[in-house]
Parts: sequence; structure tokens; C-alpha cells
Amino acid sequence: MRVFLGALLLAATAFGAQTTPDDATVTVIDDTTVTVVDRLVGAPEGNDLPVGKNETLGLKGKGLKDEFPARQWGLQRLEVWTDQYFHSKPLDQWVTVWGGVVNLRCRNCGGGRAWEVMESEGSSSYDMLRNVQDNLCLDAYWSNAAGKPLVHGYQCQPGNINQRWEYSRYNSATMIKHKYYEGWCLLIYPNGDATMANCGNNWNDVHFNFIA
Repeated sequence: MRVFLGALLLAATAFGAQTTPDDATVTVIDDTTVTVVDRLVGAPEGNDLPVGKNETLGLKGKGLKDEFPARQWGLQRLEVWTDQYFHSKPLDQWVTVWGGVVNLRCRNCGGGRAWEVMESEGSSSYDMLRNVQDNLCLDAYWSNAAGKPLVHGYQCQPGNINQRWEYSRYNSATMIKHKYYEGWCLLIYPNGDATMANCGNNWNDVHFNFIA
């Protein structure tokens, strides 16, 4: 199993942005920025893969560049909303794993915030997310009792379809969608535990940022 091998081409923002008084990023819906997530999606087509140090997706100037070691990222929760613009506001909420429980914690609240994206077995997609500290992968499984998939940290298994994800970017925000359970996204409320939710019906609560 491989991790990122290619060199990162740093992104240049090709659209205008302005900031509101509450420090939310306001971006005109004109998505022309090349980002790490674009390169993850485009990797099977021969595009360069992200590696090591890159710039924050959509959060330039907020002091988060080069925070994690090479080939590792933090998954930061975003608050998003739309009117005639797309708005995204970073929260001090980071995806972690504690004893198999996936949740959000603040920057200084403990827990492993670093994640590594890996390639699953028989796939050309970098579609597995491994928590570096706990060595567990993000895993969604079907619960008959809940009537939907649930999510936890589980032993990494490259051939396990429960551990395959895709990344859907909209402007400066990224949804972490499950490949097998189509239409279901990772959802974590601030200071809460993770669950899975319908991507469209819970649109405001399923966006994250990949932080280098």
C-alpha cells in the first residue's frame, strides 16, 4: 500500500475573496482554485499527488500552514452557509479518534489530529483515511438498528469497502463522502461524536478543511 509519492504544486487562488466582520471567508461561487483535494481526485488520471508541505485549502493567512509532518493532514470542521455567496468559517474543531470513537476536539484538547490518506487495495484512488496516533482507519458500517451507516475508527484493512471515501470539494470546503454507502457523508457536530448523514439534507454540517 502506498502513500503520496508525487510533488505538490502549490495552488494559486484565481478568484476574489473578502472577509466579513465575523472573520468568515466569503467567496464568489466561481470555483477555479487548484487544491490538494483536486489532486487526490485527479490522481488516477495522472495528476501529481499532494505530498508534505502545502498550503491550507481556502484559509490562507490563518497561521495553519506546515502544521503537520510530511504526508499528514488535519481535518478541520468548517461552518458553511450560502446566500448569493458561499461562506465558510473555520472552527477550532478537529477530527480525532479515541478508542475507536471518532469525534471533534479543539486544538489543545488532546487526541491525534493527524491523518494520512492512503490507497486502498485494487484501487487507484487515495481513498483511505488513517489516524496516525491511533493507527485506526475511518470506517463506516451499516447498522440495522439505526437504519443507516455509522462510523468509527477500525483496524486498517486495504480490502475493506467500509473504509473507502471520496472527497467532494465545493469552493473552499470539502465533504468526506462514503464510496460504498452512496449519498452518505461524515458529519460531526462541534464537540460531538461522528455519525453519517445524508449529504444533501445536512449540507451545512458536513464540510471540512484539509490542513497541512
